[in-house]
Amino acid sequence: MELSGERELAGQVALVTGVTSGLGRATAIALAQAGANLVLLARGEKELDQVAAEAAHSGVRALPVPVDLAEAEHVLSAAERALSEFGGVDLLVNSGATDAPGGIEGLAATDWDRVLAVNLRAPFLLSKAVFFSVHPERGPRHARPSVTRCRGSPRPPPGRYRPRILLR
Repeated sequence: MELSGERELAGQVALVTGVTSGLGRATAIALAQAGANLVLLARGEKELDQVAAEAAHSGVRALPVPVDLAEAEHVLSAAERALSEFGGVDLLVNSGATDAPGGIEGLAATDWDRVLAVNLRAPFLLSKAVFFSVHPERGPRHARPSVTRCRGSPRPPPGRYRPRILLR
């Protein structure tokens, strides 16, 4: 199903990571415009509050949850908060990600561990925590927004992301 901007997700709950910029922010706003209540995860508390306020203009409930996706305890606590506040999660959007600066020759193992924790472990933990919260027979739908950007290519200017969200 492609979101057309209508209220087709009214009453559903979407948990979205990486919402303070880029594709994560644009996806969260598109989901709010489609009527989904939101659990918003990112590190920057001020930016989180701004996205929550913007989403609330669509008439939905938006719960900002500051979290460092590299910390498993933070991720699990955020999932527990989402489940306790909303009773379940219908959509999970893992758009939070990180990269290690520089080339591999200077990459420290601790920096690589952080990349793996944010990009792989956090989505795994969130999926596992919320998967059967709403529909025990199938779990929530996963939205897969994606943008591929090569290292060194310019980022699109803020507000230029126009996510097309396909739900499975």
